[in-house]
Amino acid sequence: MNKKLNDKIEEIRGVLKMDGGDMEIVKYDEKKNILQIKLLGMCQGCPMAEITVKGFIEKELQKIESKLIVENIK
Repeated sequence: MNKKLNDKIEEIRGVLKMDGGDMEIVKYDEKKNILQIKLLGMCQGCPMAEITVKGFIEKELQKIESKLIVENIK
């Protein structure tokens, strides 16, 4: 994973932590451009989790890697 993407992930984690949540990287498939994450803390099981993943995390990471797909592993 490149430094810009990693830095953006850390920035996102900071935002999630402000709301009592967090995320961890499960797997990054560079060839398929898929990042699998697991939401933690208050984000885990939240009814807004998919909106957080697709509407916030994926959109923010696509600013660095435009074709990146983020999947939430439960």
